[in-house]
Amino acid sequence: MSLARQLSQLETAGLIRLAQTEPDLQYVFRHSLVQDASYQSLLRNDRQRLHRAVGQAIERLYPERLDEYAAMLARHFHRAGDHGAAGKYYQRAGDAALASYANREAESHFRQALDLSASDTERAHLLSRLAQALARRSRFEEAMAALREAIELSLSLGDLEAVSSLYARLGRAASTAAGPAESLKFCLEGLAATGGAPESGGSAQLVHETARAYVFGGEAVRAEPLCRRALEMAERQGAVDVQADALATLGILPQVAAKERLSALRQAAELAEAHGLLAIAARAHHNLGVEILKVHEDARASLRRFGRAAQLQRKRGVSADLVSTSYLMVGYGLLALGDLVRAEELLASTVQRAQNLPDPDNVQHVLDYSRGYLAAFKGEFDEALDFYRLAQSASLARGDWQWLFGCSLGMADVLLEMDRHQRIEHWAEVEEALHKAIVSTGAGLVDRVGLRCRLSAVYARQGRLDEARQALTEAEREAATDPTPVSSMTLRRAELELAMAEGKWAAALEAVEDVAAFHLQREHTPRWAESLETRAEIHLRRGQPGDPELAHVLLRQARDTYQELNLPVRAARIDSRLGTLRTEAFARARHDDMLSQELAVAGRIQAGLLPEKVPSIPGWEVAAALEPARETSGDFYDFVPLPGGCLGIVIADVADKGAGAALYMALTRTLLRSTAGLCPEEPGQVLATVNERILAETHTDMFVTVFYAVLDPETGTIAYANGGHNPGYLFQPGEARALTSTGMALGIGPGMVPDASRQTRHLTLSPGDTLLLYTDGAIDARTPEGEPFGLQRLLDTAQAHLGLSPVEIQAAILKEIHDFVGTAPRFDDLTLALVART
Repeated sequence: MSLARQLSQLETAGLIRLAQTEPDLQYVFRHSLVQDASYQSLLRNDRQRLHRAVGQAIERLYPERLDEYAAMLARHFHRAGDHGAAGKYYQRAGDAALASYANREAESHFRQALDLSASDTERAHLLSRLAQALARRSRFEEAMAALREAIELSLSLGDLEAVSSLYARLGRAASTAAGPAESLKFCLEGLAATGGAPESGGSAQLVHETARAYVFGGEAVRAEPLCRRALEMAERQGAVDVQADALATLGILPQVAAKERLSALRQAAELAEAHGLLAIAARAHHNLGVEILKVHEDARASLRRFGRAAQLQRKRGVSADLVSTSYLMVGYGLLALGDLVRAEELLASTVQRAQNLPDPDNVQHVLDYSRGYLAAFKGEFDEALDFYRLAQSASLARGDWQWLFGCSLGMADVLLEMDRHQRIEHWAEVEEALHKAIVSTGAGLVDRVGLRCRLSAVYARQGRLDEARQALTEAEREAATDPTPVSSMTLRRAELELAMAEGKWAAALEAVEDVAAFHLQREHTPRWAESLETRAEIHLRRGQPGDPELAHVLLRQARDTYQELNLPVRAARIDSRLGTLRTEAFARARHDDMLSQELAVAGRIQAGLLPEKVPSIPGWEVAAALEPARETSGDFYDFVPLPGGCLGIVIADVADKGAGAALYMALTRTLLRSTAGLCPEEPGQVLATVNERILAETHTDMFVTVFYAVLDPETGTIAYANGGHNPGYLFQPGEARALTSTGMALGIGPGMVPDASRQTRHLTLSPGDTLLLYTDGAIDARTPEGEPFGLQRLLDTAQAHLGLSPVEIQAAILKEIHDFVGTAPRFDDLTLALVART
């Protein structure tokens, strides 16, 4: 009976059905029970014979598709009892599964092949392939056990090239499972076991893995020569995989110049992608993303690299590596750009993925760090510190300096930000962590500029300014060896902290504007909002006119930005700050209003102490004017009637402003008036006596400059003493004579002013002569640009109007000053007094 007829009868009976006609005719059993019953009805020898026949038929009919049918062929030959052919096809099926990243199937095929293998050579090779499948599934302990067994077999076979390669892979698995220290132990063990072996691709691989272990163990200086040696060996041996991997490691060594690091990583990524080396390509993209952040802080460019690394890792099915890359995408990509929603979604899926790993503890420190970074971003500072401490403890136990240093930086950043809102008293924990990271890592895989700058900021916040400057100087020295945009901006942030601690507000504002521009240019909206907060704080602490209002504007802008970014904790914190400022502003306004009223009363009282009108003396003209800068004044002038028809003329300037200066002025005026009549012909003695009374009756740092003259109208003589005041000027035909100081200011401490220094000098005014007296406010009046009116302008203006009355000369001088100053605010009182003999 023909095969076609038999198949037709079986189909009619309902036992089989036609599955497909193209490209080949195919029938299947309608039910698995029918298949099992039919199969069990055959004798064992018949079953084996049929399995062998099927296997041989497939080999004969599809010689070009044996990889595709390898798993089927392995089962047929296995059931046929042909263990040699079955083992060969199980291995072939495992290799095909590995190539397509079907890691679970690959593991199953390699285990079947191991059950059937006889020779040590075959077993060593199969164990190596099995370890690869296990490592891809993050079952690192099982992978390491398989590699150890493969190493023992390869050593017994004398295959040192294989031993080198296996030790390198054992070190890589140990790095993830146990940390850099364990990885380095296996690498050094491998180098010792293969010492003296000829150079090979395997030896190049082991040398590179040793370099990598040194890097992540914090000894990058020892790693660099090994890395470059591995690169040279790989190029000689044509080992493209080792070459690309070594470039990916060279690109993260901190002592290598930034330009070379970026070039090496780009080359590694291109080389690995071109040769289908997905694991190395993923690592290269991952590292390149990190370096772009370190050098340029370009979140978008980094995110593209991290995204490509994650894509390759998903394709490979390696969840442990994906956890690390996902953390970077969350922390330094999405959050830097303010994409909180995607960041939280990615972190949640990463946590879920990590829970499905055979040993989730291997990546727990990464997850805790990620949670800490996210909490800090949201402004949940206490929670962030808790997560950072957990990650720090796990990283220390693993000897993983890279993550340990990251935790130190993260904690420092959180505490520095917390200190803006609530005073931090205890900095010891983060200070110790930063010191350990700096000292313990040597030239390891760390941002030493960032560490020293954070330490400088921590010192500055505590008021330890000398230590802050020293740490900043050391950071500048580190950055000078290979300056990058990021290192420059990191230094700028530290300079900002120091300037704020020193109260150098102009420098602080300049620095914070640079920081804000840096983040705005890179679309780092959250960091830009933080810089707005800092700028507001500078204005509030500086306290110049208009600063509180500007601070309110900046804080509202920062709050609105945080609300747009869905950061309610940060926004609420600023709302609370704004509420406090509004309360303080209201209280300050009430206080200022009351003070203004009181000062206005004081000003009226003080104005009442000035002469109501200038003296009227036949043959003489007198003018005087006082323009206070505030409600009260530290300047004054006075005219004191003296025996014999003489007139005392006083102009004085207290070296201070406000109410205190006004009180000091009133005291001085009273003492001068009460003393002037005791020795009317000796102004120097009058000033000496007043000085003694001031020193006896006051205990302040104030002092007052006084020009005191006694005019005899009948003779035109003037006796005068100048106690540290601006020189008066006597205008006579063709000259202006300066009446310089004859002694120190009043109120200066005892022992500093000998009596002899308070001299009395004499001069005579002829008809047509004019005496000009003034205070600092006349010559120090400034334009909006800061240019002073100056003595020469004062003298020129007076000279130009000689011949007019003192009242007219005075008006001309005041007009010239007012026109010169324009809209600029006045900071000093202005007083003029003129006496002319007609």
